[in-house]
Amino acid sequence: MSLVDSSMKTIFVTGCSTGIGAEIVNFYLNKGYKVIATARRKADIDHLHSLGAHAIHCELSDQVSIDQCIGEVCSITDKLDCIICNAAYGQAGAVADLDFSTLHYQFSVNVFGTIELLRRLIPLLKLSSVAKVIFISSILGVVTSPYLGAYCASKHALESLITALRMEFYGQSIYFSSVRPGQIKTNFRSTAETMFDKTIAKSAAVDMHSYESFRHKVELNKQKDRGLPPAAVVKTIDRVVNAKRPKRAYYVTYEAHFLGRLQRFLPSFVYVNYII
Repeated sequence: MSLVDSSMKTIFVTGCSTGIGAEIVNFYLNKGYKVIATARRKADIDHLHSLGAHAIHCELSDQVSIDQCIGEVCSITDKLDCIICNAAYGQAGAVADLDFSTLHYQFSVNVFGTIELLRRLIPLLKLSSVAKVIFISSILGVVTSPYLGAYCASKHALESLITALRMEFYGQSIYFSSVRPGQIKTNFRSTAETMFDKTIAKSAAVDMHSYESFRHKVELNKQKDRGLPPAAVVKTIDRVVNAKRPKRAYYVTYEAHFLGRLQRFLPSFVYVNYII
C-alpha cells in the first residue's frame, strides 16, 4: 500500500462503523482530507474503503490487533495531523452486578486500548507541524448516571488522562482536547442494552424492578427525541481541528453545556433526568 501524499492533511479516526465515527469519515473525505479509519466488522471496513477511506481492522481490547493496526497505519502514512479517538461502547448494569471480566472489558476498550493506540502513534503526530488529538468523551465523563457506572467511570478515567497529556505535552506542537456530547442520535443506547442482556445474569441481578423502571424512563426520554444528530458533534470537532490553540474541553448539546458547568452545585436527582 502506498504512502499518503504528505502534502495532504491526514486524520486517523477510530470506531467508524456507524454514528459519530461514520459521520467524521464522510465529513473529512468531502473536505479533501486523507482519512484512515478503523472498524471491527469486515462489512464496515469494506464500506469505508468504498467511500475512499483507508480502512483498518482494530479491536481495542486486543493487543495483537492494536499492533497490526499500528503497522498498517505506518505503511499508509509517514505523519498524522489529527487523531480522533472515537471508539467506545457503554456497558449498562448496576455496579453490584458487574463482574471482573465485564468491568475489565469496558475499560479495555474505552481506556486501555484507546490510550495504547494513541501512545504508539505519537511519533507520527510529532512529524506534523501542528497536531491535534481529539477524544470523543461524554457528559458522562463529568457527571454520573445510575446503571451506567462502568461507562461513566471509564470516561472519567479518560478525562483524567487527557488532562495529564495536556500538561505533559505543554509547549509542544500537539494539542489534546475532549469533546463531551450529551444525547446524540446514535446506536449507543441499543448497544448498552445489548451488552446488558449479554453480560448481566438477570436471575441474580440486584434489583430487576429498578432496572425495568430505569429502562422505562430511558424509553420515555427517547420518545421525546431530544438528541442531536452526529453532525452536531462533527461540527464541534471541526472547530477543534481548525483552532490555533484548542480548548481543553468542548460540550455538545444544551444539556451538556448546562450540566458540565453546574454539576458541582446541583444534586444528582436534578441532572440524572437530562443524561439518560
